[in-house]
Amino acid sequence: MFSISDLSTARSRFRSNHIALILCDVTLPDENGLDFCTEIRENSCVLFLFLAAKDTGIDIINVYEAG
Repeated sequence: MFSISDLSTARSRFRSNHIALILCDVTLPDENGLDFCTEIRENSCVLFLFLAAKDTGIDIINVYEAG
């Protein structure tokens, strides 16, 4: 288990390690966590668990649409 604070590092770690679960914030310093999920979903079915302070209906829908 390791902690990563930016998506460029996350991409690198994802490519070089077997990852079973990604715990991700929707709002990240360098990019959007939902965009990262959509990108990963193109080639993987790894589990995502999102954390977010946002809790409106549209925010929940956006997470489901991301994968």
